[in-house]
Amino acid sequence: MSRRRRAREWVLRALYAAEVGAPEPEQLLEVLLTHDPPPECDLEFARRLFLGALGDADRYDKEIAEQLENWDLSRLALIDLLILRLALVEMECFPDVPWKVTLNEMIELAKRYSDIRTGAFINGVLDGILQRRARTAGMGPDPGPPDAPG
Repeated sequence: MSRRRRAREWVLRALYAAEVGAPEPEQLLEVLLTHDPPPECDLEFARRLFLGALGDADRYDKEIAEQLENWDLSRLALIDLLILRLALVEMECFPDVPWKVTLNEMIELAKRYSDIRTGAFINGVLDGILQRRARTAGMGPDPGPPDAPG
């Protein structure tokens, strides 16, 4: 398992804890960093993902909801919603990571922490969001540098 995949899993678990009633997010982050830190070399990566997903949750949820067809955001499994938020944060905050890498990593998280079929759902939602963003910007999604770390 790659270092960054371990960091993403750490962030997903931390986000889940924050959503189900753990202490204030900043307190939770410090507790987790003390007792169960992500790999040292990916600490800043994990911290930015965690804080970005919490800080912009409403904006990301709105974008996710716009992509869902005949489905209400409140019906999504919490873990699936968190994976989608995490993907959007990574795509925005880490342009050095190709969007295809982010997409693949989120599908792998879905397979591990949700239902095996959820990977296709995550893929479809994120692909739709990327296409919408590309249309809005007037260009296609940028795959980023071919040798970017994943």
